[in-house]
Amino acid sequence: MKILSPRGLLLLLPLTLAIIIAGTWAGTQLFQFGLIKLTLSEQDIKVRLPPQLNASMESTRPLDIQLNGDISTVVPFKEVLDVPFKGEYPVNVKLDANIPVAFEVVYEGIIPVDTMAAITATTEINFGNVKKLRNLKISTSIPMKFDLPVNLRVPVKDNIRFNYNGPITVYADEMLQLPVDTVIETTINVDQRVSTPVTSRLNLVAELPQEEVSATIVHSELNLRPATLQLLKKETK
Repeated sequence: MKILSPRGLLLLLPLTLAIIIAGTWAGTQLFQFGLIKLTLSEQDIKVRLPPQLNASMESTRPLDIQLNGDISTVVPFKEVLDVPFKGEYPVNVKLDANIPVAFEVVYEGIIPVDTMAAITATTEINFGNVKKLRNLKISTSIPMKFDLPVNLRVPVKDNIRFNYNGPITVYADEMLQLPVDTVIETTINVDQRVSTPVTSRLNLVAELPQEEVSATIVHSELNLRPATLQLLKKETK
């Protein structure tokens, strides 16, 4: 056996380090990017599905949906309704207005007169054969008492102020047209099957059973990366 000299050892050491580094790099690349082929045939397995599965669905056919329950909806209502308005209705009113009036006052009857009438007159006084006074003015009061028949027709045309605050009774027999523009909130009980087209993609969330399901792999070619493999300890029951 030939013993290397110190000089030979110094030359061999870099070569050894290069071989180690190259081997490490090659092993790392194989571990990260290499493939291990595994063939399975007639392999019994146990499968447990995830609790939920998110999926989407498209359908070109109408879907039959069974509706059973209460549906809350909002119904717009805009109509003109004919409402009969007939009967007697007590209402409270407050009025303060000028009302024009035109009428004629007719009076026919007898007015009793009992008064003193002042009279001024011109007369002549003859004092015998001595003196005669002409155009002598005299004033006096004469008592008058009699019945005076009258027949009066007096036209009246004026504005009368009418101020009233209180109850009145209104008599109505009309057909009123009432415009209604509102939104009605209602709840409809539905128990029927409807068919509706699907016009867009539907997002679904499926609740999957958590029991293990038995299955058999008849034949499968698996390409596995070493980096994805793990060693797990088998649980003992």
